[in-house]
Amino acid sequence: MSYERNVYALPIDDQQFTTTLSVQELLDLVVPGRAFLPRAKNDPVTDRIVRQLTDYHDRIQRDLKGRKLSNAKSELKDYLLTEWIGEEGTGVLPPFIIFFPNQLEVTTKSDVCEPLRKARIPAGTKGLLLDAESRVEAMLYALEDATDEQVPLLLGKRISVLVFHGLDVHFAAKYFADINGKGVGVNPNLLVARDFTDEWNTAALEVFRQLEIALEQDKRQVSAKSDAVITALQARLMVAAVAVGVGAVSYGSKAIPKKDARGDGVDFVRLEKAAVQWLRQVFDRFGTDAVKDKTKVLRSAPVLVSLGAIGHGFYSGDSKAHGAAHTFLGDNSIDWKGGEHWAGIAGKMNAAGRFSVGSGKESAWATYRALTDPKDPGYRRIRGGKQEEGGTTNAQQ
Repeated sequence: MSYERNVYALPIDDQQFTTTLSVQELLDLVVPGRAFLPRAKNDPVTDRIVRQLTDYHDRIQRDLKGRKLSNAKSELKDYLLTEWIGEEGTGVLPPFIIFFPNQLEVTTKSDVCEPLRKARIPAGTKGLLLDAESRVEAMLYALEDATDEQVPLLLGKRISVLVFHGLDVHFAAKYFADINGKGVGVNPNLLVARDFTDEWNTAALEVFRQLEIALEQDKRQVSAKSDAVITALQARLMVAAVAVGVGAVSYGSKAIPKKDARGDGVDFVRLEKAAVQWLRQVFDRFGTDAVKDKTKVLRSAPVLVSLGAIGHGFYSGDSKAHGAAHTFLGDNSIDWKGGEHWAGIAGKMNAAGRFSVGSGKESAWATYRALTDPKDPGYRRIRGGKQEEGGTTNAQQ
């Protein structure tokens, strides 16, 4: 009798079945994406299997590099350790899809109960990941970072698996394209708005509930006909900036560390109170209509995050910063209308001479400096040059 591995199988047709495996079993049955890299250091068995499957991998999968690799190393890995096997168990992973070029032997009768069968996987046989190569890579990185207590939790976690076997490679490649290309991607705003486990998100939703300002929680942008003023993602960054400063913009829809600008743990109760106090004054000062006005820069991410960051004193208790925030609100010299005076600060001029707002970290920092630092070149530009000697506006005197 030769060595073989058996997995329970629920047949769908002659070339596919579903099953459940532990992560340990999955890792034993598939070749990870890293094994196909040019300088991969594979053991002799894996090396032989890789040589057999390289042509299939090249025709089906994407290379393990760029965004695919960085996500596996960071966000996805962290998700596995904190949410998927975390104490709260709030994480979920979709089914894994494996492709075996050769036909597997599936028993015709069940030794347990109908219609459950057994699929026999010969020694020296491993499958390709038709889908979930990034997830498996994240599991390998998670095992490197996991504590001794987390390792058995991760390896013992069960997953759902769809197995294709004996399928022509052309169909396998098409299925990969169909799985990854036919669906409509979920926009970052909706992802953020639905995540009740994200304390930054729940804090922002509570703050804007108290402010009685509607948020767009589904679409990527706020439509002119909507009652919403800004998106949930913008609200999250705006509230986060009250605690961590302008740097909040760099996280976008990603997880934001629970550290404030000083590096201390964020007190979310205090943050909610501070954000309500400050942002109520902000929206009272400018009005929601001005924030929604497409001719103004107030609706842009750099400005919204900067406005949140200016109110940091409300969270930190710094009286000087608190006073500077009030002084800023009294400055009536800023020209909020989008245009050339904001180019290189909160956006840029395009070839047609039209101004478009920016969204990145550089724009946020440039905007914050232009709003708050009299020594910054942008300070006078956005104020139409209205600046008194000594570097203060009339409103700041």
